[in-house]
Amino acid sequence: MTYTDDRATRVLEVRRRLAREGPPRTRDRGGDFETVTVPEKHCDQRRDLMVSEGAEKVVEVGLAYTSSALAIGEALATVNHPLPRHVITDPFQGREYSNAGWDLLRSAGLDSIATLMLTPSSIALPRLLTEGFVADAAFVDVRVPMHHPRRSGA
Repeated sequence: MTYTDDRATRVLEVRRRLAREGPPRTRDRGGDFETVTVPEKHCDQRRDLMVSEGAEKVVEVGLAYTSSALAIGEALATVNHPLPRHVITDPFQGREYSNAGWDLLRSAGLDSIATLMLTPSSIALPRLLTEGFVADAAFVDVRVPMHHPRRSGA
């Protein structure tokens, strides 16, 4: 096995364990993981599409319990570009999810290619554009509220 195979296998193992057992911790809401997470079948489809397109740089809005981020990471590991990058924006990761998603991503070894921005997407995405970041693919889970900062007086 090559390094790429090893990394993709490690990510797949974490993905399968997450689907089977759920995350190590969840919010105190009944069925939260099942409600919030992207289904494994859809994650497989996302992974396969990104592999077929040869994605190298991906931006994702929302991390939650990391099911979609792991699929994206698996795709990036499989494609094996020299400098893959996965930028994730989720201002709720620490406060709402106790970093469960980020910890799982790290356990899969993807923190070497992933960056977690703890700012709302309405701030993070323009910042990435200003920095010249160009993504090959993007994923926004439309089932979750957008990351708009609250405005006083509104």
